[in-house]
Amino acid sequence: MSHPMSRPSWVVRAARNRTMHISIDQAIEIHAKSAISLGGSRAEKSTRERAEHCRTRGDTDGYETWTKVADTIRTLKQSGYKSSRNFR
Repeated sequence: MSHPMSRPSWVVRAARNRTMHISIDQAIEIHAKSAISLGGSRAEKSTRERAEHCRTRGDTDGYETWTKVADTIRTLKQSGYKSSRNFR
């Protein structure tokens, strides 16, 4: 089963029916920053749990993608990234 994030690029529908093309790397960074904003200190752990859930269900693409998101969370935090908004 292919994970939707395994596509080479995303098309995002914005307000007023405009579209924006983003790469998979951009999508991963957006998800990582969102996870930090929403999950705080648990962001990396919960994302790795999601990756593991995909792996146990046989979703290799999902596992690889969520692992990249978790790795990006770690990199962002190590570089001192702080979310401008925290929802926790």
